[in-house]
Amino acid sequence: DVGGYTPWANLDAYERYYPVDHVANWTQPILIILGARVYRIPDTQGISAFNALQRRGIESRLLYFPNENHWVLNTLNLLA
Repeated sequence: DVGGYTPWANLDAYERYYPVDHVANWTQPILIILGARVYRIPDTQGISAFNALQRRGIESRLLYFPNENHWVLNTLNLLA
């Protein structure tokens, strides 16, 4: 879901909050943290966002943790 909305429940609200539609407005540095065990959001969405930031020349970093889910819990990963 995006902004608490699902496309089948409220398409207008879903589209209003869908991040990819706002890439042209992104200007601030962004840190994207991905865990491979997050099953609600495909890894490709975070990677695509990172690629868009890089192409636009916006300072950005991508941290990818293959052994984490939505919450980064491994102590060594927290120090990354």
